[in-house]
Amino acid sequence: MLEAARDADVERVVNASSSSVYGKPESLPYSEDHPTTPVSPYGVSKLAAEQYTRVFNEIYGLPTVSLRYFTVYGPRMRPNMAISNFVSRCRNGEPPVVYGTGEQTRDFTYIDDIVEANRTLLDTDSADGEVLNIGSTDTIDIYTLAETVRDEIDPSLSIEHDDRQAGDAEHTHADISKAETTIGYKPTRSIRAGLGEFIEWYDANREWYEPLVRRS
Repeated sequence: MLEAARDADVERVVNASSSSVYGKPESLPYSEDHPTTPVSPYGVSKLAAEQYTRVFNEIYGLPTVSLRYFTVYGPRMRPNMAISNFVSRCRNGEPPVVYGTGEQTRDFTYIDDIVEANRTLLDTDSADGEVLNIGSTDTIDIYTLAETVRDEIDPSLSIEHDDRQAGDAEHTHADISKAETTIGYKPTRSIRAGLGEFIEWYDANREWYEPLVRRS
């Protein structure tokens, strides 16, 4: 893709990276200069893509930006994510299942904020050659997330636990000061506000979306 973009003289390539490139936290929140020690093959693949885009910018002058997304959620989200699974189980009268203790924390970022960051890069070269965190800065632990979904849908349900999954990051938390300064990025949703919007969307689209979640 980068070769094709270079040949076609495109204006800019925006690479969808991930907070998974950080892996083990040495300090929180993660700034862009935090060491990158991914703990999953997914994180390694994202870091490799960042390096490709960096090299094409430095060697060939191709305008590239890598955006490190922090746990994106919202309408049409990947069906095997914690939020979609919690909502599905609660809507079907089943307790949400938390992997491990639930003390893991996540910086969940609403899809509209991700889209706005990408749209901004259509009209500015201020971030060319850079890596930017795109998060919400509004962290929540997974157990509280399960409780919040449960309480919104059916407070009578319990919360169950299962073994923690391998390669699951302990914490994510974005320092977005660079994105704020560089492209004027500002998140617009707290996790609780975004959850409410997602549950409304889920209910309106349950017929086609829920089978995807139940199979994941």
